[in-house]
Order: sequence, then C-alpha cells, then structure tokens
Amino acid sequence: MEKPTKKRVGRPRGRITPHRPVLSARVSQELYDEITKAAKASGRTISEELVWQAQIALEIGDAQKTLSDISHATEATLYAKMREAGWKVTHGAQGDYWAKEGAPPLQVRLDPSMQAAITEAVREALKSAKGDKR
Repeated sequence: MEKPTKKRVGRPRGRITPHRPVLSARVSQELYDEITKAAKASGRTISEELVWQAQIALEIGDAQKTLSDISHATEATLYAKMREAGWKVTHGAQGDYWAKEGAPPLQVRLDPSMQAAITEAVREALKSAKGDKR
C-alpha cells in the first residue's frame, strides 16, 4: 500500500539557480535614462544591461592594463636588445636617435641651394653681431 503524499506548506519552489548577490546603487537620472535606453535597444532588462555594461567596463580595463604592461615590457626588451647589439641612444640636433657605438654623429644632407642660403644667413648674422659692414 502506498503512502499518501503530504501537501507541501509554504511558497512553491522556483527554479534552482546559483545564488546571485544583489547590488544596489543610486544613480543620476541621466545615467538611468542611458541605461534604460541601452537596455531597450539590446532587448535586455535594466538589471541585465547594467551587469553587461559593468562586465564590459571591467574587461576593457583589464585589456588596457595588459596592453600597457606588454608595451612597457616590449620597449624595455627592445632597448636591452639594441644595447646588446652595440647600439646606443644618441642626442643630436634633430632629436634622439639610435646609432652604433663609435659611429659619427648623424649628419643631415641638405639640398645645395638650401645649404648656400643657410651659410649666407649665418654670415649675415655674424656680420651684424660684429657690427661689420663688409
């Protein structure tokens, strides 16, 4: 003989899902309106949209930090490899540049007419500085 099942008392059981903590915050009306608009556009609820946006923001932050770490490591590695190969950073009139150790300073080749104009300008400046009327 079967036992009769006893009727359960209380609220019926819902779906069994993992526990999800509740997070509550007050936001400005402008931010609320933006989240609501984004939720409607994506077909999510406001809560789902807020969670989605937070996850994206955290992932972007992690990605930026990772890229920054890689960039600094790569730059440091590049500088170390260049130095191992006998190169060094040289400071010149046109800015800093890499050059082999013992190499002559970087020289800029100018068009002959440009070089003549610069030479003439330097001569004129020297004359006016000396007060020379030659």
